[in-house]
Amino acid sequence: MLGTGTVNDPYQITTRADLEAINNDLTACYKLMDDIDLSDSEWTPLCNGGVFTGQLDGNGKKISNMKIRHAVGVNVRTGLIDRTNGAIIKKLGIENADIITNYHYAGVIVGSSYNTRFDECYTTGRLEQVGGFRYAGGFTSYAGSGATFYDCWSDVDLITGTLDYYGGFVGYPVSSGGTKPKDTQFHRCFAIGTITANNGWNGTGGFYGKISTSIGYDAVFSNCEYDKTTLGRVTSTTTGVLPRDTDYMQTASNYYYLSNDIWTVKDGAYPSLKAFEERVVVVIED
Repeated sequence: MLGTGTVNDPYQITTRADLEAINNDLTACYKLMDDIDLSDSEWTPLCNGGVFTGQLDGNGKKISNMKIRHAVGVNVRTGLIDRTNGAIIKKLGIENADIITNYHYAGVIVGSSYNTRFDECYTTGRLEQVGGFRYAGGFTSYAGSGATFYDCWSDVDLITGTLDYYGGFVGYPVSSGGTKPKDTQFHRCFAIGTITANNGWNGTGGFYGKISTSIGYDAVFSNCEYDKTTLGRVTSTTTGVLPRDTDYMQTASNYYYLSNDIWTVKDGAYPSLKAFEERVVVVIED
């Protein structure tokens, strides 16, 4: 790969092999230079039991057709990345993921995240957690101890296990607790998609599954929404998280608070991230 893995000169990812090479240095900085199609074979989550602590700049590119199959006994978190701590992930799209797992901590972009910042990322696809396991979400399953999310969305068909902590966006968001500020936060994030609840909707919600009721452990939400028309049951309702119907979420005037530099809003469509829009460059010859 080109680059030296620093903030100013990240490793440049152009192929699946480059993407897998993140495993060689989980502390480095990386940047996608092309869209990557993973349909040729099943995906093994990056880190595979380790922790990614570096930076991944999606650069407005997408990773598509990620297929993961974890049978009973494969005790690894699911997602593009197994687990993050102290990482930065931005402007990355995961499209048409296809995940079936027999284990806890099932997400699409990352299994579980701590002290990680996500900016302008999205996920689409299908995620099924089989049997008596918990923590699953359309974006990530577990967001703890300083994980922050800004301007992200998920559109995932989630089929839950039989326990709890299942959400359209995140399964379980929880702050560090004690006297520390509430450090796990979600700002301007959205969940659409569907949920098939195999647990009687216990600890299952349109945006998150459960939040902590202990002092200092609850997360912070602002301007977050989920589509109650498609996701079904009106749960995950707390300060900063609201259920909306599809018509509301596809009415541009309702999103006056979104930055025009980050989001495109128009009637008849959900808000979308500008980082992933096709750009046309016009060259004028003399």
